[in-house]
Amino acid sequence: MKLSFKLISLAFTFLLFISSCKKETPLPEKDIFSIKIDDTLIEFTDNAVISSNFTISPSCKMLRIIGSGSNRMLNLNIIGYNGVGEYILNLNQIQVAGAYVKKALSGENEENYILSDGKVQILSVTDQKIKGTFHFIATDYSNTMAKTIDGIFYLGIDKQ
Repeated sequence: MKLSFKLISLAFTFLLFISSCKKETPLPEKDIFSIKIDDTLIEFTDNAVISSNFTISPSCKMLRIIGSGSNRMLNLNIIGYNGVGEYILNLNQIQVAGAYVKKALSGENEENYILSDGKVQILSVTDQKIKGTFHFIATDYSNTMAKTIDGIFYLGIDKQ
């Protein structure tokens, strides 16, 4: 009787231990590219593209992340790309360049903004996928209007 109580106790403890272990959240199957511009959420999920472009120089890699939709596009260029890490854009450090464009539809004005301050955080990279977040202030060409752009991406890598 003592032996079966010990076995039951051991089995219960083992099950409790296994069920309390942190389970990895599976990564999504499809590409995700979402941005929030001044509290407006925009999904580039179906049209998101990422291309590794290593043409700057043999020692300086550039990674291009492009999201587009029906009338909007965001382009991020990470200069000196070296995998997981933080890439900064400000007056003293230019590791990222990019732009946001909203094409004019009926009754709307076209919007063109250049990324002027912020960062891209590359969280993980595999042979097939890259995951990251970003936050930028973007200004129009006349530097009279600014927009806040936040985003996330989990995209397939297209090596060119």
